[in-house]
Amino acid sequence: DAQLVLPAASWVSYGPQARVAKNADVLHVRTAARNAFRLTPDDVHAAFGAEPQRARVLVLNYPNNPTGATYTDDELAALADAL
Repeated sequence: DAQLVLPAASWVSYGPQARVAKNADVLHVRTAARNAFRLTPDDVHAAFGAEPQRARVLVLNYPNNPTGATYTDDELAALADAL
């Protein structure tokens, strides 16, 4: 099944809205303080294992609410490569 990927923490209504709008399978990927609450390629690989193609949509609320996390161009490119 294809999935919508949401970094956790994220806005509380994103997951339910995706389920209602498209019956999406939502995967919350936990972020960590050690990475300033930014989603990393390692987080994506840990969540999907050998099947990153299952991710169809990645929602990045920028800056990430409620953490305020932001990404560099290189970090965004690395996430795109991971998916």
